[in-house]
Amino acid sequence: MKLFTKLLTASFILFGYTLFSQWTNIPNPKGVVGYITLPVANNKIIYIVNDYGPSPGSPKNAYAYMSNDLGQKNLIYSQHVDAWYTCNLIYVSSYNDSTIAFNQNVSYYGIAYSANGFKTHDYLSIGGTSIKSSFNTSRHLFVLQRTLYFNPDTLVFKRMSIGNPIPEDTSYLYGYDTNSEIDEKMRFINDSVGFILTKYASNTSKTVLLKTQNYGTNWTEINTDSINGITAYSFSSNSIGYITKTNGSICKTSDGGSSWSVLISPTTNTINCIKFSNDTLGYIGGDNGFLKKTLNGGASWINEISGTTENITNIYTFDTIAYFKTAQGSLFKNISNVNKQQNVVRSFNDFVIYPNPSQGIIYIDFIKDESGETSISINNLLGKEVYHLQNVSEELNFSEILNVSQLDNGVYVIKITNAGKSKIQKILIANK
Repeated sequence: MKLFTKLLTASFILFGYTLFSQWTNIPNPKGVVGYITLPVANNKIIYIVNDYGPSPGSPKNAYAYMSNDLGQKNLIYSQHVDAWYTCNLIYVSSYNDSTIAFNQNVSYYGIAYSANGFKTHDYLSIGGTSIKSSFNTSRHLFVLQRTLYFNPDTLVFKRMSIGNPIPEDTSYLYGYDTNSEIDEKMRFINDSVGFILTKYASNTSKTVLLKTQNYGTNWTEINTDSINGITAYSFSSNSIGYITKTNGSICKTSDGGSSWSVLISPTTNTINCIKFSNDTLGYIGGDNGFLKKTLNGGASWINEISGTTENITNIYTFDTIAYFKTAQGSLFKNISNVNKQQNVVRSFNDFVIYPNPSQGIIYIDFIKDESGETSISINNLLGKEVYHLQNVSEELNFSEILNVSQLDNGVYVIKITNAGKSKIQKILIANK
């Protein structure tokens, strides 16, 4: 079957149509090298740059920029010191594109944060030692750190109200591995419900997912595994969540973690990250550009053409818009939304149909010349219609997802008609 697909692909290229990625690389802002990156909204990305100076005792500078998808940046935060200690931004987290926090160590570990996009900002001294993670919600700032004052196998969790330098609550989580380097290990989905992915201090092969429902005052283990370790998790609500494991399996809970069911049997793919933007739309990413998407809550998964062979380590979603980041720091965005953002798709003449070839799902995006009815038909090379769709909408922005997994492998002709005008394009289906 692989040989058949290759032959189809080769014949398809002979028709004069190029194959392209569903995702596109977002350019680095000019002058930004060696950075920490975090998408905080559609077309809004935070970049952090640390300048340590040529030698100890020389000035140190740290900068944070807000950039768009085209790499156009604005400075939103900076820190400068002339002392022996470092000025270093080590982590960034956000609730939205204006409520942002930067973990930093300017002689003393702390967090600079803003609720208005850093038009003004405040600073909290945290103390202890390395801050592992922080996360903003609308009212609270959550901090996870190691401590120098208790048993080394102790994670310290703090909850702070925005604008209040005194922690409201501090919890000590004993017996967990404080050196665990699982990226983005703590996340809160609202002001009270949050999760921590960590390991046992006594057995670092045993991973554990912790959950709180009372602002971090108490934590409960909702999944542990010492054979197939948990690699990532994502909760779209208090009830529905997903975890991935080292054997390539994906598990789902619909009751907040009380019970789990296996969605995908173990595979040879390494899954590094999972992210759901709602209860049905989600992505998984892994090594060598491995990327899949689900539209039905994980019941089935569609291969995405990531456009990279780098290892995918993080995925970020904002409604239907998604970004992913690689181990090398590259940032990618799903291409249909980039096209719209960069004003590429602006007329019926510039419609986009992807991926090509398709494994059973086809996306169509364009701006209609006129509102009203749009029809889509798919014919085989003998001219027989095998798929038809009538879409009636007053919206000019047209976006449709076609499920053509029932069609046989082969080359087809897609015809789109709007306001008396028609456009055609050939597409290869290779889903078996």
